[in-house]
Amino acid sequence: MDSATAPIQTNPEIRTRIQPYRTVDNVIDGVVLTFANVTERVNAIAAQESSLIAQAIVDAVSSPLLALDGQLKVISANQAFYASFGGEPSLTVGRAIFEITDQRWDVPGVHAFLETPWQAGPGPELRQADVSLRGDGARPFKLDARRVARKPGDRQVLLLSISPAQAAATSGEGPALAR
Repeated sequence: MDSATAPIQTNPEIRTRIQPYRTVDNVIDGVVLTFANVTERVNAIAAQESSLIAQAIVDAVSSPLLALDGQLKVISANQAFYASFGGEPSLTVGRAIFEITDQRWDVPGVHAFLETPWQAGPGPELRQADVSLRGDGARPFKLDARRVARKPGDRQVLLLSISPAQAAATSGEGPALAR
């Protein structure tokens, strides 16, 4: 590999070991130095810790919260989501939002809200959609979506927070609800 194609690492993590070199007669006759680049392992541990912290933050939020990928598949949901809308992680994570919790999210207002292309910047303003709760019929909820990406090319993540719509919206004084 020539220097033009060699990857350049900034601050690689190098593990150094120094051990005695022993002869067959168990006499120390020198030292053995070994160097191992453990950057990938250190980065993987840091990514795992970050993921655990992010999930703890999601779980700490008291209102229902979903993390969706670019195809609107659920990456994670907090306990408040499961308590409010039912379901369980094994039937939710990895599935499109429109398929989860007995397809309660498969309504035109939610499609319109989530499938509208995102513009550069923080995304569209808040919109509302009617969402059916199990056994409660249709109740209006305010959906708040935010994109999360550290830099271009990162995995696109959409955080979707769900809260009851304001009383003014349900009484007809506020903005019309998307259905």
